[in-house]
Amino acid sequence: MAPNDGVGASYEPNYSSADQILVYFVSSQFGKIPGLQGLFVACLFAGTLSTVSSCLNSMTAVTLEDFIKQYRLWQAGRTGRPVYQNDRMDTFISKLLTCVYGICGIGLSFVAVRLGTLIVLGNSILGVTGGPILVAFTLGILYKRTNGTGMLLGTSIGFAFGIWICTGAFATKDMPTEDVLGLYRVSYMMYGFYASVVTLIIGIVASEIVRLFVRAERQKYVDPILLATFMRPSGWTKADSKLLKANDDADTEKN
Repeated sequence: MAPNDGVGASYEPNYSSADQILVYFVSSQFGKIPGLQGLFVACLFAGTLSTVSSCLNSMTAVTLEDFIKQYRLWQAGRTGRPVYQNDRMDTFISKLLTCVYGICGIGLSFVAVRLGTLIVLGNSILGVTGGPILVAFTLGILYKRTNGTGMLLGTSIGFAFGIWICTGAFATKDMPTEDVLGLYRVSYMMYGFYASVVTLIIGIVASEIVRLFVRAERQKYVDPILLATFMRPSGWTKADSKLLKANDDADTEKN
């Protein structure tokens, strides 16, 4: 307790992390209401559990569907045997992957406490990952000369560039400003911008290089339904895309 110019006593908060400010605010402003602090803590745990569980399930599903099952298809095509299918084994693998990802998440939580506040950490990760993905979708609907190879290269380099800035900023945060690279001192809100710019430049340049050397990319037809509305040819209708798709399916069946 500390004096407050004779008006009364005021409480000086004693917290060790900026993330505790919200809890202190709830305690100081609504602590007199019975049960409200417990309800607030319960809401925090409920939000955390729902987010973590959805992330674990998503990573498990992606690993199983896009890696394990795709490997089975590749192996079946290479050996000429039927694709291996076992729902019981897939369920066991899903549970095992969930446990592995959960353990990794717990381990990363001990590292996260050393990386700054939750707001800085969350926005840094969102900027590094979200920027390149945003550019990939934007180029896909606005620039029809974009191809998969060029965009994959651009997105990968954009991710790497963003991770480099983010990691360097956290690693040198206690060093004098004049002793570190200028990019390490930009705001964490700008990580996504820089990663997006790199992805945009590399994606366009790499796509044009691929088109220059790969004839199939130059002759590839881009369905206007995949482009933004103002990028579609005049007079085009959705029926045209359906007719083209039907003709392609018929040609595929003949071959």
